Amino acid sequence: MPIRPYLNGCRYPSDAITLMGTAFREACATLNIGSNNLSRAMLAHTVIALFESGETDRDQLADAAIKEMRGSRSAIV
Repeated sequence: MPIRPYLNGCRYPSDAITLMGTAFREACATLNIGSNNLSRAMLAHTVIALFESGETDRDQLADAAIKEMRGSRSAIV
């Protein structure tokens, strides 16, 4: 699952896209997000926002996105 479709035309260095993409894939796997387009989009935007706020460690980026998504899910249920 590439993150590029969710970048909305924003340009990032290739290493940043790789970093965000890897964190996105790891978080998708951990959260068991498969073909749910809404969940994938929410997660992708969360990863991008966290990266833009300054998180540049891949593992921490994935972990923070997972925590955000789990918080979002419990708020919805």
